[in-house]
This record gives sequence, structure tokens and C-alpha cells, in this order.
Amino acid sequence: MYFFRYLSIYLFVCCFVSVAQEVELVPYENKELRLWGYINPTTEEIVIRPKFNEVGEFIGDIAPIKIAKRWGLINRKGQVIVEPTFDELGQFFYSYFSGNDSKLVALVKNGDNIGFIRTNGKMVNEYDNIGSFNRHGLALVSKDGKSGFINQTGKEIIPLVYDDIGSFNRHGLALVSKDGKSGFIDQTGKEIISLPSVVDFFNMIEVNKDRKQNVVDLMGKDLIPLIDHDGNFFFLKVNVGGKKNDYGVIAGGKWGIIDLMGTEITPPVYDEIFPFNQQGLAWVQKNENMGIINLIGTEITPPVYDEIEAFNQKGLALVKKDGKLGLIDAKGKQISPPVYDEIEAFNQQGLAIVKKDSKWGVIDTTHKSIIPLLYDEIEPFNQQGLAIVKKDSKWGVIDTTHKIIIPFLYDEIESESLNQQGLAIVKKDSKWGVIDTTHKIIIPLLYDQIEFPLLYDQISKQLGLAIVEKDGKRGVIDKMGERIIPIIYDGSIELSTISENLIRVTVQMNKKWSNFVLYIP
Repeated sequence: MYFFRYLSIYLFVCCFVSVAQEVELVPYENKELRLWGYINPTTEEIVIRPKFNEVGEFIGDIAPIKIAKRWGLINRKGQVIVEPTFDELGQFFYSYFSGNDSKLVALVKNGDNIGFIRTNGKMVNEYDNIGSFNRHGLALVSKDGKSGFINQTGKEIIPLVYDDIGSFNRHGLALVSKDGKSGFIDQTGKEIISLPSVVDFFNMIEVNKDRKQNVVDLMGKDLIPLIDHDGNFFFLKVNVGGKKNDYGVIAGGKWGIIDLMGTEITPPVYDEIFPFNQQGLAWVQKNENMGIINLIGTEITPPVYDEIEAFNQKGLALVKKDGKLGLIDAKGKQISPPVYDEIEAFNQQGLAIVKKDSKWGVIDTTHKSIIPLLYDEIEPFNQQGLAIVKKDSKWGVIDTTHKIIIPFLYDEIESESLNQQGLAIVKKDSKWGVIDTTHKIIIPLLYDQIEFPLLYDQISKQLGLAIVEKDGKRGVIDKMGERIIPIIYDGSIELSTISENLIRVTVQMNKKWSNFVLYIP
């Protein structure tokens, strides 16, 4: 087996030179020298002695050889006819670089430079520059300031008539310019769109129809199946009057949207158009104001807002105008005018806490007032539909119907205890106690501090155990106020569950730790 590094493209030999009168030569390796030459396969006679690092098969009177790290050509006598100066040398094939007369040429590469040579080693000088072949087998070429594309046989697929050609994108189109106009061509050279404007790609949204990906045009009808090579549909975003800056970014001018048939979806009237989202909506900016358009170019939300946030799972988006917040739905309908100072996220029940003129309330997704704007503070509703609220410097608890569950009597109410235990640790006149959601006193307000231990199961809820502190000493009491562990310890107390009836207790007294097990019948 011999080694020969071909270029990373596929080159096809159209036909071979007839060499019936010549002796067949095949590559041969000297295993000891680890060098290659050529032998007569019939007589096994060495015709060209092994002196090359790699070789290729003869085509006609020439064969590629490698000396050190460079490739060149030899003739059938083993004489070097093209010095080994190339990094890579491809297979020779017949091309039409010189009109109708086909001649053998090979693709060669030095560094990033790619070109073609003839069998005599002379470079094909038909073009000023030859670019790399893309995955579709096309290479960008230029001559005398004009550009086009050739295939791997040198045939001009796209004639050299364009002032500038970009690379083919994933949609199989290349942006071209000619005589000051821009447009797109496909890989056959067909001009898809010709525009007197600057163009950027702008993905459009696909929709499912009859279990197939499809899109609709501005009349709601199916588009003619004009798709890219990946099967995707897309819009084009066009700019009129803008210019590219030093970084290639288009600045100034006005933006609009067209489809691939050149049909105008949205006229060029916007300062910016942002990508469509999965709902088929695009944010637009005009005169420093934000709005929203749909796939048919209709302004479902006129550009009158300072900001528009993304739509949430409830299908609503925050809008901001003159420092105030409101809500719109996915159809652009204004659900709430921008009158609030704050609008917090909607919870699973579809409720949002809002603030206006320093007072807090609650609205639903239709902007119906659930809790009026009466309160100084409102904490989020828990899973039981209860919220801790503050009014006139006192705390209480309300439900989603605005029913007062715990009256406004307390200086503090710990939200964590209400959420986890169904009980509320409350503070009044500097003393702490525990009440339930019927306002029944569970633990009298006698203590300097109360906390519920976080056990691994429901035992703490069933027993209502609480660690309390009074006059600098700690202990444990149950929901009946009975002292389970005397209030005598001057350090920490930790509880952990062993089983349904056993709790491990770790206490600190006089800076020393001790452990014991508490049995709860």
C-alpha cells in the first residue's frame, strides 16, 4: 500500500491518456529505506529507483512525487519536471480553462493559496485569484475586478460579472453586488433577487401544517415552495439609505422586510427590526419607541413604548412608557395601561403583585383587581393562597379573595413559618409566639425568639415542636405550649429525626455539647 495525500476535495478524472505503447509503472516501496519508486509489474524490474517519500500513480507521462514535505512531478524516466514546492497536489483532471480544448490540470496548494498547474508545471493564469472550494464544489475566482464561481473542472458556473460576491450561506444563497445594486444568486448562478438596497438575512418563523413545516405569505396563503438547501424558509431584512461602518455593521437608514420573491412584507420605515420569536412576532424600533409586528407585517403593537419585554408563559409582556409599567398580550392588545411603578411576575395562579403611588395590590391576567392598592407591602402568595401583608405599620395575612385571615395586629410575621408549617411565628410588643391560620394562639407571645427546626419529614408539622429562647436561655416546647426540653440551655439546640417517634437532640450548656434521644409517644 502506498501513501498519497490528496486534497480535501473530490476531483474526478474525466478520461485518461492512452499509454498502451508505454510500459506500465506502479508504485513500489523499499521497506528498508522506507522510500518509494516505480517497478514494471510484469517483470518486477525496478524502473525508477526508490528515492521519494511518497508517490502517486502515473497519468500519461507524469506522476506526483513527494520529497520531504513538498510535492512535485516526475516523468516516466524519473526526471523531476516540476520541482517539489507545493504543500499539496491533487489528481490531474481534464478542464476547460482555455475554452473548448480540454487539458490536464491539477489543483495545488501552498499555505492558504490555491491554484491550478498544467503538466509542464506552469500555473493556469486565467484568474487573478482562486479561492478554496466550498462543500458544494465551487470556488470563488476573480479577474480584472470581477468575480464569479468555477467548479472543480474549471468550468465557470457563475460568470465573472459581479463587483463583489459573498460566501454561500446555509440557505444556499450568496449576496452579490453589481453596478451599485445588491441581490442574491443561488449556486446555479440564477439571480433570485435584485435590489437597489443593502440586505441582511432575517430568519422567519416556520409553522406546522399537515404535519409538515410550512409558512404563510402576507395574504395568508402558502408560499410557493421556495426553500433553501436545508429546507428552511426565511425573510430578508433590507435597509435603504444606510451605510456599513468600519466593522461591517449597517448604520443609519431605514429597515423593512421582503420575502424571497421580492414582495414587500414591511416597508423600510423602522430604525431597527429584531428577529422573529417562536410566536412569529418581531420587535421594531421607530423614533426611539418600540412596537411589535407579525409575520404579515402588521403592527399589532404600534411603536409607542419606551420598552417592551419578552412575553411570559401567560402570554403577556411588560411595556414601559414614561417610567410607568403596563401589560400587552400576544395579539398586541393592551391589557393594562402603563400606570404602575412595579409589576412583579405572575404566579401559577395567574396573579401579579403591583405597585402604584407607594401602595401595593394584586391583579390577574385580565387586569382585574384582586387585591386593591391599599397595602404598604405584600409578600407573594404561598401554595395555600395566603399572603403576608403590611398596613399602617402592622402585619396580617389575607387570601386571594381579600379575606383577612390574620388581623393586622403584629409587628412582624415570619413568612417561612407560614409557608412550611401552616403556622405563623408572630411578634408583638417585642415578644414572639405562634398562631395558626384561624388566628388561634398555639404558643403564647412570651418568648424573645422562636424557630421551627427543619426536620427531614412531617414530624415537626405533626408535633409542632419549636425551639424557643427566653431571658437568654433556650429550650423546646410543643404546640400545646408544654415544655418538652426545659428552657435552661445557654447555647444552641439542634433537632434531627431518627424515626417517627425518636428525635436526636444536641444541646450546648456552658460551652459544652451533649446529645440525647427524645421519645415522642
